[in-house]
Amino acid sequence: MTESEKFPPVHPGKIIQNQFFTPRQLTVEKVAEDLSVPTYQLVDLVEGRRNIDSDLAYRFGLYFQVGAEGFLNLQKIYDLEV
Repeated sequence: MTESEKFPPVHPGKIIQNQFFTPRQLTVEKVAEDLSVPTYQLVDLVEGRRNIDSDLAYRFGLYFQVGAEGFLNLQKIYDLEV
């Protein structure tokens, strides 16, 4: 595969939506309420306008019972690709 054939990087918000929200039938509004964050913050994340910071990664980690590092790594990988 050549450089010109590579797919564009996928924003971490889309990955979280597809891997965590959708399979569990969670809405952005429900997760925002459960995490005690403004809904617009998660809307911006899944639409690719906001990055995952350490606070949000920590909240996601607790909520989905996985390591926060994974969410931060999604952001780092995306940043390196861009």
